[in-house]
Amino acid sequence: MEACLAQTTEDGQDPKTPVEAIAHVLPKSTFHRNVGMESKQMKKYAEAAAMNKSVQELESELQAEKIGSVGLRSQVADL
Repeated sequence: MEACLAQTTEDGQDPKTPVEAIAHVLPKSTFHRNVGMESKQMKKYAEAAAMNKSVQELESELQAEKIGSVGLRSQVADL
């Protein structure tokens, strides 16, 4: 888990939170599931992290479309 947190991030990405690191590590281990350490709460955190990432991607797409729209409007205004 520490290695997951210590990884450098690509440009424009936020570093992983401890919850995201745990969610990344735990699903790969059947040991945790077998001893009952995989909780519903961890699954919720993993789902929330995935949803958060999707929202961020959609927001960036929307921002790019807004910028493109402003450019098109200025071209139309110049005509």
